[in-house]
Amino acid sequence: MEEESAFSKVIFFDADGTLFDNFEAHVSAVKAMLKDLDRDDVDPRKFHRQWDSKMFPFHSHVERAHRFLPISHIMTRCLRMALKEYKIMIDERRLNKYVIMTRNSFINNGKPFDDSQPALELLRDQGHDLRVISNADLDLYKQLDRMRLSSFFKRSITSYEARSYKPLRTIFLKALALAHCTANKAIMVGDSIENDITGASKVGITTVLIDRNAGCDSRKTSNPHMRPDYVVHDLCDIGKIVNP
Repeated sequence: MEEESAFSKVIFFDADGTLFDNFEAHVSAVKAMLKDLDRDDVDPRKFHRQWDSKMFPFHSHVERAHRFLPISHIMTRCLRMALKEYKIMIDERRLNKYVIMTRNSFINNGKPFDDSQPALELLRDQGHDLRVISNADLDLYKQLDRMRLSSFFKRSITSYEARSYKPLRTIFLKALALAHCTANKAIMVGDSIENDITGASKVGITTVLIDRNAGCDSRKTSNPHMRPDYVVHDLCDIGKIVNP
C-alpha cells in the first residue's frame, strides 16, 4: 500500500483534451476506414463528429445497459450506428478491425499539447503528487508512455479500472482513495465542464478548467449551473494557483 502523500497537493489531470489531443488521430483513422470501405464520398470530419456524438457521454451507455461497458465496446456499438446512417453494413470482424485501427491511431498518433511537459515538470519540481483520472481503457498508459509523460505520474486511474465514468462520483472517490487524499487537498484539471468540473465538484475537489479554445473535445458543455474554481489557458499557470 502506498504511504499517505506528504506533498502539498494531489493534482489530478484529465488526459485527452487536457494533456494531449486525439482529434487528428481519430480523423486519420476514419479516413483510412472510409478508404478501405471505398467511400471517398463521405467527409471524414463529418463522420468523425457523428461517431463522436453517439459515444458521449460514456456513462449514458452504462445507465442504459445497467452494467459497465468498456470504451472499446461503446466505440464498436456507436460505429455500427454511424455506418448505418450511410447505409454501410459490415460484419463484426470488419467492425472490430476498424475500432482496433482507431485505438492504435490514438496510441501512435495522439499529440501532447506544447504546455504539457513543461507544466508537469514545474508541478513535479514544486513537490506536488501528479495523477491522471481519465475516461479511457488501458490504452491510455501506452499513450502516456509514447509521449514520455508516464514518469510524471504516480498511481493513475482509468474508467476501465474504476468501472465508472466521469462525471460520476465513483471514479473520483476511487482516485482519492488511491492517493490517500481528502478532497480538500486535491485539484482536478480538465477541459470538460461536464466530465471534469461537474464530476470533481460533486465530491468537493477544487477544479481548474483548461480552456484551449481548440474545439478538440466534443464532450465540452456550457452548463450554466456549473463554474470551475479557476480557469487557465496554459497548464503552466496551474503553478500559480497551487503556489500563489
